Amino acid sequence: MALVRLPPSLAAICTSETGTDTLTIDTPAAIAGQTQETKSHAGAPIEVIVGIDYGTRFTKVAIGREGLEATIWHDAENRRLIPSVVYITAKGDVLPWPDSPPAGASKVEYLKMLLATPNDDRFGSQLPFLQGSLRAQGVKALAALFLSELIRRVRESEENKPYLKNENTRWLVNIGVPVQFYDGPEREIFQEVASVAYLWHEPRPQGGDIGSLVSAYSSVVVDKAHIDKAISAFPELAAALSEYTRDPNRPEGLYGFCDIGGGTIDGAIFRLNRGAGYPRLAIPSAAVRPLGTVAVARDLVRRAGTTLSAERQLSLSQQVDLMLFDAKQLSSDAKGSAAAVFVGHDEAMRNEVQNFVRKFVNDARLKQSANGHSFSDAISGKKIQLRIFLAGGGAESPSYRSVLQGLDPEQNSAFDGIKTVRLETVARPAGHRGEDYSRFVIALGLANSPEELEEASQFLPSRIPKKPPAPQRQSNPMITKDDL
Repeated sequence: MALVRLPPSLAAICTSETGTDTLTIDTPAAIAGQTQETKSHAGAPIEVIVGIDYGTRFTKVAIGREGLEATIWHDAENRRLIPSVVYITAKGDVLPWPDSPPAGASKVEYLKMLLATPNDDRFGSQLPFLQGSLRAQGVKALAALFLSELIRRVRESEENKPYLKNENTRWLVNIGVPVQFYDGPEREIFQEVASVAYLWHEPRPQGGDIGSLVSAYSSVVVDKAHIDKAISAFPELAAALSEYTRDPNRPEGLYGFCDIGGGTIDGAIFRLNRGAGYPRLAIPSAAVRPLGTVAVARDLVRRAGTTLSAERQLSLSQQVDLMLFDAKQLSSDAKGSAAAVFVGHDEAMRNEVQNFVRKFVNDARLKQSANGHSFSDAISGKKIQLRIFLAGGGAESPSYRSVLQGLDPEQNSAFDGIKTVRLETVARPAGHRGEDYSRFVIALGLANSPEELEEASQFLPSRIPKKPPAPQRQSNPMITKDDL
């Protein structure tokens, strides 16, 4: 297995030395020549869209092709869930995706969460070799290297298929961002990382250590005029809901949505309107919190106040994570440390998840102008049933389902106008092949056109609050006891 050397940049040429390792970057002319040689086919290009749901633990990829339904991508080992990890050898060399990591190599996980929430201490212990200002750039560089290798492998496998072999193709890449606002700052971070990854993916990266990798990342000047047309970052919620509304059998109505991942829960209240047969989406509220299965497990271990080593805490959190999915794990370790953590602190997890859901439900309720800011039917006044669709790897977790089923509309004003809450796993649309649709709904949504995804993104709330409407006339309000 060859070590991976540092990736080339289309926008920068640099040479760096670290010990005996030398970093060389190919010239733009050389890369342009390779690109021109492989893309010399005549005729209009076939557009292929790669949708990347960059996950905390696993990354999912879907391929969208002109005139065909999107399909879930498998790697050379027939895996649909790609571990979101990189390795660093004992010598310091970075391996973005080794087929078999060498003995003694350190596995680096949770890069996505460190990109989205850089100050979250739950995941910071994964990078003891990155400190201070080096940490932020180091996380970006490692994430870009992982994504560049993923893009390279996807293109390599797809281009060898009969319908694309020897064809002129136009590749577009869409990557998901865990963000509740369409204009959130996280989107800019993921866009930068994804753009560098796209610059680095062709030709294949060649070897280097973490210091050289960070130096190369920092030196890259992204050619936006070229790259922005090829790779884009979109909110995961927008991608999931865009995919959901594509099925013509989805009925109109008001719904809830929760994508339970490893790092975050993405939640929203949305309304589907069809009008003249065309689906229209309205999203009165959206929210994202680091309350996914891995984040909760690590938080429970931290709440336990343990003074164990970082390695032991990681092992303990992995066991707690398993308990979130399988009650047998809890019973088999009934007297163990992981069970003690899980049983002793799961009430805090329940409260946080339920408060998260109540918050985005209430935000939507307060935006309903009819019938006294209520979800109840505007004409009859009857209370409605709120269907909450679950997606992501945690959608089948008995623990999360128990928490969400524990939401009692009668006990909280956030659910005013709602009589019951009904949980449903996102069902696959008619004609979709394959299982685990709910786990791949974001990747499949990201395989849609950038124009469609940008339109869906605009339905998310903005981080800049709207100004209240100007009063039609000024009046002298009465002073009440609450003003004293």
